[in-house]
Amino acid sequence: MDTRGSYIVYGEMMHGDAWRTLVWRVATTGGKPEYLWTASQDKYGSWFELSPDGRQIAITTYTQENEIWVMENLKEVLERQR
Repeated sequence: MDTRGSYIVYGEMMHGDAWRTLVWRVATTGGKPEYLWTASQDKYGSWFELSPDGRQIAITTYTQENEIWVMENLKEVLERQR
């Protein structure tokens, strides 16, 4: 099997001051990983899939957002629903 020109592509999720996913590749024959790009800067997570021929990529990201809701008169509203 000829593996010249073949790579393993992978993501490394990083967090700290900002979340991001670093995308790397390494030759199947070994060697030092090569940085390709940063996916989803400031996003909580990122996943990707390569097409079988390696010519297309699908990326999924999401951001976690927190909200605070103030509910007034909750007790009275719940009692009326009984």
